[in-house]
Amino acid sequence: MNDVYLESVTGTMAFIMVRSGSLQPRRIATVYLMTDGWHTKSATLHTRHAWTGPFASPSDALASFVLPINA
Repeated sequence: MNDVYLESVTGTMAFIMVRSGSLQPRRIATVYLMTDGWHTKSATLHTRHAWTGPFASPSDALASFVLPINA
C-alpha cells in the first residue's frame, strides 16, 4: 500500500512524498507558493505538463495530485 503525504511544509514550499511498504519514502512532487496560489511540479515529468495549479493550499494540491495515483 502506498502512503502519500506532505512533508516539510514551509511558507513557500512543500514536498509530496510516497512510501511503498518498507521502502524509503521518495519525493513525487514539489508544491510552490506563487503569486496566484500553490502550484505542483512533478518530480518525474520535465515538460510544461509537469505543472498543475493554482490551488488554495498545499493540502488541496496534495488531494488533486494524489487522486490520479490512487485511481
